[in-house]
Amino acid sequence: ESKGVLYEQSLAEFSNFVPNVPSAYEPGSVRFAGWYLNPECTGDEYKLDKKTMPAENVLLYAKWQLVTHTVKFYLDSETYEKGETLASHPDRTVKHNDFINGVDIPENGKYSFIGWFYLDNGEEKAFDFSNMPITKDMKVYGKWSSNVLVKYKIKYVIYIDKEKDLFVEIADETTGSALAGTSKTFEAKTGTELYDGYQTGYYPTIGSHNVPMNIDGENVYIFEYIALPDVEYTVRYIDKATGIEMADPKIVTTKDAVVTEVFKPITEYMPDAYQKRLVLSANEKENVIIFYYTKDTENAYYVITHWVQNIEGDGYSEYRSIQAPGKIGSTISEEPLTITGFTYNSTESKTSGKLTAEGLKLDLYYDRNTYPLKVQYLENGTNTPLADPYTTADKYRVGKQVSATAIDIKGYKLVGEQTKVKTISEPEESNVITFYYIEEEVTISYVAIEAGYGTVSVSQEIVKANTGAASGSTPTAKPRYRFVGWYTDEECTKPVDPSWVDSNNKLVPQKVDGLNVSATYYAKFVENLGDLTIKKNGCSEIDENQTFLFRLQGLDEGVNDHIDMVVTIHGNDSVTIKDLFVGNYSVTELTDWSFRYTPDAVTKNVNVTTNGLELTFNNNRSLLWWLDGSNYKVNLFKQGN
Repeated sequence: ESKGVLYEQSLAEFSNFVPNVPSAYEPGSVRFAGWYLNPECTGDEYKLDKKTMPAENVLLYAKWQLVTHTVKFYLDSETYEKGETLASHPDRTVKHNDFINGVDIPENGKYSFIGWFYLDNGEEKAFDFSNMPITKDMKVYGKWSSNVLVKYKIKYVIYIDKEKDLFVEIADETTGSALAGTSKTFEAKTGTELYDGYQTGYYPTIGSHNVPMNIDGENVYIFEYIALPDVEYTVRYIDKATGIEMADPKIVTTKDAVVTEVFKPITEYMPDAYQKRLVLSANEKENVIIFYYTKDTENAYYVITHWVQNIEGDGYSEYRSIQAPGKIGSTISEEPLTITGFTYNSTESKTSGKLTAEGLKLDLYYDRNTYPLKVQYLENGTNTPLADPYTTADKYRVGKQVSATAIDIKGYKLVGEQTKVKTISEPEESNVITFYYIEEEVTISYVAIEAGYGTVSVSQEIVKANTGAASGSTPTAKPRYRFVGWYTDEECTKPVDPSWVDSNNKLVPQKVDGLNVSATYYAKFVENLGDLTIKKNGCSEIDENQTFLFRLQGLDEGVNDHIDMVVTIHGNDSVTIKDLFVGNYSVTELTDWSFRYTPDAVTKNVNVTTNGLELTFNNNRSLLWWLDGSNYKVNLFKQGN
């Protein structure tokens, strides 16, 4: 069926002959599909640019086709970027300017559906299928929300072996939380944000990345860096309306990680910004700054930048920047800010100026305040000073990290880190590093050597090193044994300081150099023994061959009462009984069989001590004449004969 207008043309060439869409149809709803020689528009298309005018008339029929559009569905922006269409929503083909009804809401776990969205020249816009007709091919994706906070982690690495996932981190991780279903854009870290050794010569493979917050995932993104001697970036100046380049591009090779470019003045045109900043990437295709211009002869852009001094005092970094259009010829002014930790530098700053077609830049500078650091040493729990505090002679700029190392304090143990870092801040009195200590405790042990011989009253005590005092320990010997002394070694060869031991043998350890010290002291016990010498002392007539018997018996129950023995002495002599248990004994001379001599006492009780004892029995002749009765006879021989 013919939908077009019949035209007549007698030109030899048809190459410039094009049909018009009939006014009865809405523009865009149909499209011209070619010329044909029959009203059914079948067979081969009659291509005018390939034909010349024959000798006879030619009747051509214009073929028209309805315009259709394809709509593709994606679960979210992430699958949209990957090109993964939604399995539950197959592509839909619709006529131009028609609606799509009954588009189901897809399922997405715990997320709540916000709506369908599409990108229009890079700008995200909402699409309502019920109220908005389809006028072009479209790709729509769902947006989702949640009241669930999820954590994210951004890493900055150089890969050693990417296949084995071996890498070196070159900056602190960026961590935080965000609502699931939302997304956050992160810029790659650069400059001083990177660790030493990586602040120059290393570039990310992508300058920024948008991370969707997955309710079930780990939400981790890794910025990969590679080493390059320099990178290249391009600045372009484009007419926003036509897309035409308005000036030659500016191409720059730099070693910087972040660059800022100011617009190029173009007569009767105004840019969309005074200046633009770009984090450079190792992928130079990304390194493009574009200024868009619109026709404007009355206005120009100005920028006001507040600069804060760097921590090391080696220049200034941007704190806040304001870009806005203003009327050419007007005066632009800015009031200084109040920034905690900084003092406004009026000498270096420019706060006012007249806006020209070339734009205007106002810069306001702020210098960091400086403060010293105080370091103090306190007892944990009581805050009692344990050493004199000190304040650094140097002053440091706000934001500067200053470290201090703990000192050793006798008798105290440090709580926490040996080295602490303080970031200088305001107010001044907050710049304090405090090291806390707890008093050390020492263990003093008391050990009885030969435990079966004696005991100690205290076997162990724990004493504070500085403020404590030892209670001490008293030795007690068991029966048959005696205490010898306290020693500092187990072999009992090194006696303790005698001034530490009282009259009852109690050892009370004293401080050494003002401190109690951990130690073990040994109480030595030995068998309590002594020697007994029994001596026979009699008249001169005692025959040296005369035998005298003595019985020794222990009298102390549980100590020496097991001792019962007889010893022999010949004539005026003695016998020593060695290693007797110290105690009371009875010594009895056995006289039943003897009639010639009489002792001064038959039984004597004695106390044997460790110093030994000598016991003497004095004997006398029992009779002058040792024969009696009929046996008696006066000896006529003189003595000595």
